Amino acid sequence: MNEDRTPDEVPATGHSSKPVSQDDKRSFSELVKLAEEISLNISNLQRRQIFATIALMAAFAAVIGAAVYIFASGPEKSLIDSSGVIIFAVIIAGAISVYLPTALFQGRITKEEKALQETVTLVHEVFESMQASLSPLELAQNKIRLARLGI
Repeated sequence: MNEDRTPDEVPATGHSSKPVSQDDKRSFSELVKLAEEISLNISNLQRRQIFATIALMAAFAAVIGAAVYIFASGPEKSLIDSSGVIIFAVIIAGAISVYLPTALFQGRITKEEKALQETVTLVHEVFESMQASLSPLELAQNKIRLARLGI
């Protein structure tokens, strides 16, 4: 079947070797760039969530410190006579420091992860269809970019 064709004309992946236009290559590159940007955005959101958690945990530690100071200063110096209020404040501060960053960031992170998955699927499909038409250098460059995305 392929005896009449030179080895350069036979597609390595079994896909057609239809030439890929510069516009197609540019569009593919923009699609990969979009996936990279989404991935970076996910990383930034996750870092911000961690930072917010740490900041709120520091606030939580300050509340515990204030509660211990108030409670340990004795009833004659105490600003608050009830240890129940202190315990309640500590519990609320702990719950807020754990729940708030998750509530603020997790929905956005989930949306971005879904968008990344869809984009990666598209990138993978487009790459599979056009890789037979790429030069070895273009193929290597794109494989490296895709490897960074986990494809």
